[in-house]
Amino acid sequence: MYLLSFLWGCSNAQKDVVVQYKDKYLSRAGLLSLMPQDYSPSDSADIAQQIIQHWIEMEWRKDQSAHVELSVENEIQLEDYEQALKFQNWKNQFLSEKLDTLITNDQIQEWRMLSGDSLNKFSSSQIKEVILQSRKNNIISDFMSQSLQQAEKDGSIKRAGETK
Repeated sequence: MYLLSFLWGCSNAQKDVVVQYKDKYLSRAGLLSLMPQDYSPSDSADIAQQIIQHWIEMEWRKDQSAHVELSVENEIQLEDYEQALKFQNWKNQFLSEKLDTLITNDQIQEWRMLSGDSLNKFSSSQIKEVILQSRKNNIISDFMSQSLQQAEKDGSIKRAGETK
């Protein structure tokens, strides 16, 4: 804790550095950008220390593995993981633009009636989550269907043995 207080008091001449690993630096601004949005001030020093420790360990891992070649299988896994992250970010952005999050009490009652007794044990907020998840799934599914149909129409998708 004293180390953190000392580092936060460093001058601008030291690039506002919180921690250094070899030739890599984590600045105060970098640390603040990694802090969660909803932390309490009483927890901030502990959270900052955890983030700093994680950063140091990640830099050490990068350093240790810098000269290791990935297998073809690992390269494919890495590409798949990168694509999954990009898709998740796209999906979150797309849903934030398209998702209607307003759910009325009438809609909750309608869901209760349609499902019979199976939803009676759940609170209204739990049912709202179910409705929102259903809406999310429908938005993505509908958009994907429409996009793939359009891709087939415009020739972006070509299947073996088909002629157009």
